[in-house]
Amino acid sequence: MTGLAFLFGGVSVGNIGAAVFPFIFAFTINLMREIVKDMEDAEGDVRANVFTFPVKFGFEKAKTLLYVLALFLVIAMLIPFLLKIYNAKYLALITFAVVPMLIYGMQILHKKNDTASFGKVSLLLKLQMVFGLLAIFLGS
Repeated sequence: MTGLAFLFGGVSVGNIGAAVFPFIFAFTINLMREIVKDMEDAEGDVRANVFTFPVKFGFEKAKTLLYVLALFLVIAMLIPFLLKIYNAKYLALITFAVVPMLIYGMQILHKKNDTASFGKVSLLLKLQMVFGLLAIFLGS
């Protein structure tokens, strides 16, 4: 739903093309955060018979999915700069804020399987959303 807000905004002003990259960013970050939150809540989900991705397929497969989504996101974030849709301010914020936090979060996931670590990664993903949207705003 978060990503769709950008598409609806683009349609409402007659410029859906400008909404595509913010949509991809918001959708991917939020999907990643939901998977991490599901990992954080897995114990309770099992007790309540809620079958989230991590519960059904396990933490290792959930982590693999998160790594793939992170790689996709990094590539997707570079494309608008390479296409000259966004300027150097965008690239700077993505390079020095969003990507390092993304890498750090994936390192935490790689090393630990505890709820405190999942909570930390979830918070990092929220911060990445803020910095990513700021990058889009300043870079356009």
